[in-house]
Amino acid sequence: MTGKLTLQKVWFTYNGNKKGERNPYIFKYNQRNPRYNAQSSDRWGTYKEPMQNPGSVAGNVITNAEFPYALQDSAKAAANAAAWALDSIVMPSGSRMKITYESDDYAFVQHKRAMQMFSVAGFSSDVPGQSAI
Repeated sequence: MTGKLTLQKVWFTYNGNKKGERNPYIFKYNQRNPRYNAQSSDRWGTYKEPMQNPGSVAGNVITNAEFPYALQDSAKAAANAAAWALDSIVMPSGSRMKITYESDDYAFVQHKRAMQMFSVAGFSSDVPGQSAI
C-alpha cells in the first residue's frame, strides 16, 4: 500500500508478555488513497488534484498554490474528503469501527452569510477618480 497513511497495525506488550501481538488493532484506509504530494491539497488540508481546479487543462495546470480554495463541486469535494483517510479499524476484540467522510458545506462564516467567490480580471496603475495623462 502506498499513500499518505501507511500504519497497518499496532499492538501492546508489557514486561515480556507478547499476547498483545496476537490481537492487534488493524487499520484500513479508503480505496482512494493517492500517492502523497504536499502540493495536492487545498487550504484546509483536504486532498485536491490540481487538475480539478477551475481553468486547469493539460497544457496549463492551475496549481493549488494559485487556487488553494475548496472545490465548489460537491460530488468531487465529497470524493476527495475520504482520500488519505482512515476507513476502518479492527479492534483486538474482533469488533469493527467503520469511518465515513463527507465534505463540509458552509452557509455561514461566524455570524455572516458565506459569499460568492469571483476571479479578479486584472489591475490598473491608474488612481481611481483621476484620469491618466
